[in-house]
Amino acid sequence: METSNLILIKGEPKTQQIVSINEDRNGVYWVRFNNGKTYHLANHDVNILKSPKIISTVDCRITNKMGACFNPKQIWEYTHYFHRYYRIEFESGELKEYDETYLNISKSVLADDTARNLFNYFKDISGVQCIMTENGPVSLHDKYEKIDFVDENTTLGCYLKPKLMKDKQKGYNHLLFPFYSNLSQMAAVENAFKSQISVVQGPPGTGKTQTILNIVANIVARKQTVLIVSNNNSAVENVKEKLDKEGLGFIVAELGKSDNRNDFIKSGQTPYPTMSDWRDDNAKETLNIIDSVSKKLQEIFEKQNLLAKDKQELAAIEIESEHFYRENDYDSTKLEDMVAIPSNELIKLWVLLDIKKEEENISQSLWQRLKMFFKNLFMKNRLKKVFGKQANSMSDEDVLMDIKALFYKVRKEELKSEIDELTEFLKDNHAGELLKKQASLSMRALKAALYINYEGGKKERAKFDSQDLWKKSDAVSQEYPIVLSTTFSAKSSLPGHTFDYLIMDEASQVPVESAVLALSKAKKAVIVGDLKQLPNIISKDDLPRLQEIAKTYHIDKEYDCSTNSFLSSIVDVFPNAPQTLLREHYRCAPQIIDFCNQKFYGGELVIMTTANDDKLPMRVIKTVRGNHSRSVTNAEKVFVSNQREVDEFKELLKANPNVPLKDVGIITPYKGQAMLFHKEVNDNSLEADTIHKYQGREKNIIVMSTVADTYNDFVDNANLINVAVSRAKKEFVLITNGNDNPDGNIKDLIAYIDYNHGKVESGKLHSIFDLLYACYAEQRKEYLEGKRNVSEYDSENIAYNVISTILKKNDDLSCLEVIPHYHLSSLISDTSLLTEAEYKFARASWSHVDFLIENRVSKKPILVIEVDGFAYHHEGTKQEERDQLKNSILHKYQIPVLRLSTAGSGEVEKIENEIRSELVDLKHPIPNS
Repeated sequence: METSNLILIKGEPKTQQIVSINEDRNGVYWVRFNNGKTYHLANHDVNILKSPKIISTVDCRITNKMGACFNPKQIWEYTHYFHRYYRIEFESGELKEYDETYLNISKSVLADDTARNLFNYFKDISGVQCIMTENGPVSLHDKYEKIDFVDENTTLGCYLKPKLMKDKQKGYNHLLFPFYSNLSQMAAVENAFKSQISVVQGPPGTGKTQTILNIVANIVARKQTVLIVSNNNSAVENVKEKLDKEGLGFIVAELGKSDNRNDFIKSGQTPYPTMSDWRDDNAKETLNIIDSVSKKLQEIFEKQNLLAKDKQELAAIEIESEHFYRENDYDSTKLEDMVAIPSNELIKLWVLLDIKKEEENISQSLWQRLKMFFKNLFMKNRLKKVFGKQANSMSDEDVLMDIKALFYKVRKEELKSEIDELTEFLKDNHAGELLKKQASLSMRALKAALYINYEGGKKERAKFDSQDLWKKSDAVSQEYPIVLSTTFSAKSSLPGHTFDYLIMDEASQVPVESAVLALSKAKKAVIVGDLKQLPNIISKDDLPRLQEIAKTYHIDKEYDCSTNSFLSSIVDVFPNAPQTLLREHYRCAPQIIDFCNQKFYGGELVIMTTANDDKLPMRVIKTVRGNHSRSVTNAEKVFVSNQREVDEFKELLKANPNVPLKDVGIITPYKGQAMLFHKEVNDNSLEADTIHKYQGREKNIIVMSTVADTYNDFVDNANLINVAVSRAKKEFVLITNGNDNPDGNIKDLIAYIDYNHGKVESGKLHSIFDLLYACYAEQRKEYLEGKRNVSEYDSENIAYNVISTILKKNDDLSCLEVIPHYHLSSLISDTSLLTEAEYKFARASWSHVDFLIENRVSKKPILVIEVDGFAYHHEGTKQEERDQLKNSILHKYQIPVLRLSTAGSGEVEKIENEIRSELVDLKHPIPNS
């Protein structure tokens, strides 16, 4: 008997039990076993497998059904048709044979040099860059250090070695949609099961969470497990909330970080719900009905999308034709004498007329001249049909103008007709009822599957302790097939279990090195995100080191952590993986989201919302020209803000007092500006935050403050603008500078609002200090020409002349005078109320108030005015400490102070109001004159 052969007796490996085997002339095998017995077996009951494949044990891991791990010395693999058998030699010299169904033999992708190089690159990256979380920075390096084996069958295996990718799979029959659906969401669910890795691109308001829930429903209905991760807890908690609402929270475990694991052990293990009414004795029939309803819904969804697109196009053509008629002063009554032909033919004529002159001026070959002849013949015939005999006497320019005007008229009529037809179709087909039926039947099928999986919930549910999470991880996953975690904690979620699926939400914000750890936990993956949204943030300090590491490892650009989010990486690594764009948008007013649609999504979105009225819910407020932004460095952090834009918002609030602040969201590129809004508005119901923090959130009204005096690459970033605009459900307001700016996304946004008849208005606020800015250099020089200069600072000279003018032009203030640079020691004669520090400050030769307004008659001080240059007087500076001392001294002697910031506005009104307020005060009566 050949020792390298493996013998199957009735399909079972028995080589180690056989002493001898012989075949007689009749094809009967005589088999003697080591127990001394001999059997004769028919030819079809015996198979002798030869030529085994030797499997390297260096990068191989073997486990049995019970999870026990073997450490073999050598492995031979035998194949019989499509089935595999293994002979294993252990270190003791013992030989054993196994059917493949009993063993799991996994190979490590790290045996491949390229894959190992990539993995080591990610490990090194993890040592440089920390993941910023709600609870502070998290280092991934320790987690990488514990990995020495990456199963080829996991999604990480095929990410490191893309040739391993298993695509073009059959997918699932009888798909369920218990959380409602639409056309592109149904496609995304279907694609999720056709490839080892699939991608769902979910623009704002297109139902990413809904899609994820429907994918999850199909996974758990088939008794499979899924790990759902995101870079933040709020995204995955949204999934948990929706499942809880449907009574399905009992199949979910929130794991990952230690706090979540502890909470799960203490209070997260819930008993089974009552499942008695979940049983479905006609489950097969239910699934067939779902298939039938889904097929009908697909047709309806296509009609719904067509209707939405027709409405979009009609709205666009209404605006476009309005501009055309006005800009060309076109007499639309001329259209009554023309014969209408289909719009597609009018477009052809439009194009032909546009290129006619261009072709006439180019030297052409015979073939090109022939083509041109037939084009012109076609054009003449069509023009005669439209204009009659007069077509021959019309100039090309007049013809083109009339063709354009006729196109607008015809296309509008066509669209209105299509809209009426589609509306009638949808009315007759009861889309809403069918959608509800699809969802309710799908939920019934899902619960029926869970009824079977959990045996009707009749048994007492197993309870697990903290040790079980890694010792009995497969058993835990059977009870809780849906596990939630953050990407960076995914490795700690049931360490011994490999999930059937990984779903990664908001993947555009996930760093590559964090996603890699999550990929190691599953066999298949669905990656969800939006490349047009904000990516993960890489600090300027970390960037050079990341680039250096990538260069050291010779990393291809699609894996480069310094330039990619995980979503952009996965799309480039697997260009042929199924990708679904969720197209139907349900959040924003049509005019708001259509900017994003046209600018960032190539017109691919189908807008399902409807406009409330003809007024465009978008407006722009441009501040007066000038340098209004300011930077402050505090604890090595730079805070950028713009007081003028905050003041314009406050004016907006005054003009709209009935708008609830809880409906308003302030959104800005800079944290310093968000902080300034909170300080100035001082109302807890107003939410002001950076655009990065607002991703994934929404408000009825969004006010965007751009802050910068000139649009830079950071402020004008396409993804940033996309997120900012798409947060607004009902109204979007842009408060920005009125300076000359380079072309870019914000200028396109302003042009879009203007084109669509939104308000583009100049700010209402001015400042006497606007003259300080560089663009007003000549005006400042002219203003100060011949006026009294009281200071080396132009800001104080401007303020002095403004105060003087106010006092002169108001007769009731003629009893007052302004004195510049009045010494504190002269103002405060009695120093008994002062502390030692205040006394020293008041007596210092350089201590003075910028301006003192006093009563000429009584010589009583009325008001002190201080001019605070932002660069010297902001919080944390030495000058600010002196300002506090001065304020304290003046307060003790009941002398009011008005501080004018050079970054502020409305100073004339403030000065007049403050003077009059102090004059009517009993302490400062107006003297008789």
